[in-house]
Amino acid sequence: MRDSVNTQSSALTGRRQLIQQRLLDGASGAEAMDALTELIDGLIIGRYRNGLRQLGEAGRKRVIKNYTNEIIARQLVAFFRQL
Repeated sequence: MRDSVNTQSSALTGRRQLIQQRLLDGASGAEAMDALTELIDGLIIGRYRNGLRQLGEAGRKRVIKNYTNEIIARQLVAFFRQL
């Protein structure tokens, strides 16, 4: 676990340094924001995947069921808002 945290920290530091270098090389603000967005998205997705791995099979099934129910609920709300 500790090695995983160190590896993730090193990767994060490396990505931040790449973004900084791109800015120093004259990248636009939009390009920098795209790179930051990609970095943050990767962090969120990685945390989600690690969480699912730790839950085990039964926990993953619960998450999928809850997520599916939430999607259905949002679609119903959107439908009734149109009426």
